[in-house]
Amino acid sequence: ERDIKKIKEYYHSVKIYIKNSIYNCNGYIDTGNNLLDPYFHKPIIIVNPKIINENEIKKIIYVPVSTVTSKQNMKCFFPDKIEIDGLEVKKKILLGISNKKIELDGVDILLQTEIMEG
Repeated sequence: ERDIKKIKEYYHSVKIYIKNSIYNCNGYIDTGNNLLDPYFHKPIIIVNPKIINENEIKKIIYVPVSTVTSKQNMKCFFPDKIEIDGLEVKKKILLGISNKKIELDGVDILLQTEIMEG
């Protein structure tokens, strides 16, 4: 029972606000995600592709990202607002659109540990 409670601590309800849209997502704290963009030094949380309508994004920033398997440029942008478990995130963060689907059941977003600490 303690293990189940511990696992649930990693899952969070996330709302992303972009223009006139609100995206309700399931987030998971990825302790391996400590991505910071090299330009603004802001934390990046990773979103499944096709979750967000990219036509609503005002400005896309391409951020170089290295993973175990590849190096790529990830499309990133600043959302208008983000809420995690009903609380607005005051810290300025970037959303990065993953090139492939997050392979974790029911998860749309990989949250960054730094965001959750603040």
